[in-house]
Amino acid sequence: MEFQACFAEDPAWADLHVNGGGDSGFDHAAIGEPRADALAATRRFIEQEPLLSVMWRSAPIDIGVTLDRAG
Repeated sequence: MEFQACFAEDPAWADLHVNGGGDSGFDHAAIGEPRADALAATRRFIEQEPLLSVMWRSAPIDIGVTLDRAG
């Protein structure tokens, strides 16, 4: 699966350069307490990074999801 979100230009992250791809760090924890713990850890991480915090609260202008059949 590939997920891509595009945001409008914003001075807060104008100097950020991301060269595509990489591990998103998505956590596949089971629903319930393990998932709640993983989400809380993600939120703490985002709140500690000013740039991520700004982006997290921004609405994307375009989103694309590509699913590949397992085989």
